[in-house]
Amino acid sequence: MEGAGPDSDSRYAASHRGETRTYQEIARLIGRPTAARAVARACATNQIAVVIPCHRVVRGDGQLAGYRWGLERKKRLLALEQTWAESRVPGSLS
Repeated sequence: MEGAGPDSDSRYAASHRGETRTYQEIARLIGRPTAARAVARACATNQIAVVIPCHRVVRGDGQLAGYRWGLERKKRLLALEQTWAESRVPGSLS
């Protein structure tokens, strides 16, 4: 993965609110199955988390990994998104 950071291909593999993906899954989705470490680096250097939601990326075992703004914030964001996803009514626009 060239140029790890906000302009890297990992931005195209972001999951939806309430979902997570592993670094390896994202590497496969962008066509670079051996680039899990590069995906992790892209997330670590992500300065625009509002646009590129790296808090949705987890380790291969499903555990939370480091997050630029701290693991507590990552946990809160994931919990908030999970609550939002569970509260959505199918077919609604909210």
